[in-house]
Parts: sequence; C-alpha cells; structure tokens
Amino acid sequence: MSMVADVADRERLYVSRFRSADEHSARQLVNALQVVGLEPELIAPETSDDRWAVEATAELEPTADNLADLEGVMRTVARRSGTIFEGCQER
Repeated sequence: MSMVADVADRERLYVSRFRSADEHSARQLVNALQVVGLEPELIAPETSDDRWAVEATAELEPTADNLADLEGVMRTVARRSGTIFEGCQER
C-alpha cells in the first residue's frame, strides 16, 4: 500500500456548523470559507425566529493537531464574519 493510499484511508469528513443573526454575516462567512478551499452550504431560516445557518465539510486525517487546526480556522472565520461557530463533528 502506498503512503498516499494509507493517509486517504484514514481521512474522515468533519462538518463545521455556524449560526448567524442575519443573511449578510452568513454570506460573509460563506465567502471566507470558500477562500480557504471549502464548499459551504448556506441554509436560510425556516421562520422569522430562526437564524441563518452555514455548514462546511472538510476531509482530514483525524489527528489531534489537525482537529485543533480545523477548529482554530473555523473560530477565526466565524469571529471575522460576525457569526457563531457551533463546533464540528465527524460525519
């Protein structure tokens, strides 16, 4: 087995979730996530009481360093766009 195949076998999908009080902030977050190479999904609120949501999936090897880096980047882009990072979990 090659080294590349071995790493690919260990990679997992992680979904980061965010909430935003307004569409503008949610769209800013989507743009920031696209800049770092992700393909986020923008989810409009179902009722006027709901918040905008964004989900972004990343594929990575689940090491402590990789997960810490992912969370750090997600917290940074959330803070810069005025949104709330709710965390990430394995899909």
